[in-house]
Amino acid sequence: MGAYSGDTSQKEAGARVIKIGLILFVIFGTFFEMIFSSFSNLIFPILLILLGAYLVLNHSGLLSRRKDESSTDAIPPVS
Repeated sequence: MGAYSGDTSQKEAGARVIKIGLILFVIFGTFFEMIFSSFSNLIFPILLILLGAYLVLNHSGLLSRRKDESSTDAIPPVS
């Protein structure tokens, strides 16, 4: 945005964020590579895919049980 608008303070802030992001990428990449290198080549990716699928399905409401609409605890809509 800083390059587009010509604002030098935004350019500097963006460059700082990019540098920090690259540094953190290298640090965390190295960290997780050291931790998960003991796993088999397929176990960890499969677990990540299953976790992601669970989170997507749970968030979409497909895995949650819905209460029966005829329940006595239901509050009627306000007209």
